Amino acid sequence: MKWFSLLLQAGLSRAALRFGCATVSIQRLDPLVEPGRIPSAHVHQIVGGNAFNATMEGDIGEQGSCTTCAYTEDFSNYWTAVMYFRHENGSYKRVPQYPNAQLGTEGHDATDIKGGMTIYYTQKDFNSNGDQHITAFRPVSGACPVAY
Repeated sequence: MKWFSLLLQAGLSRAALRFGCATVSIQRLDPLVEPGRIPSAHVHQIVGGNAFNATMEGDIGEQGSCTTCAYTEDFSNYWTAVMYFRHENGSYKRVPQYPNAQLGTEGHDATDIKGGMTIYYTQKDFNSNGDQHITAFRPVSGACPVAY
């Protein structure tokens, strides 16, 4: 009976990959919404490879030479909008992002990851491999200096 319930749960599972990345930069650039505009209209926190730029064409993972991610084969860039807390006096303070410390490599905490975010890749279903073409993963490694 135990094996049967395990077998049923295995059929419902999905493949996933997650890893932590430290902050590369916090700046007003958005190569997707406002390509080439310096500064962009809003602020982003950028993690990952060192090829982030105001205009990004081609395979950015190929153009990077190092990464701030625990998964060092990934030279891709990931970015999110920066959030701010508005004080009663009308001033603003940036809300820091904290890393998921348990996403280190080889079972160790990622103590070297300061700030940043957790990156998730998930499988939609087992009926297909998906339509996306992810080209940023390469079997080479390099560590970027981390911005604090």
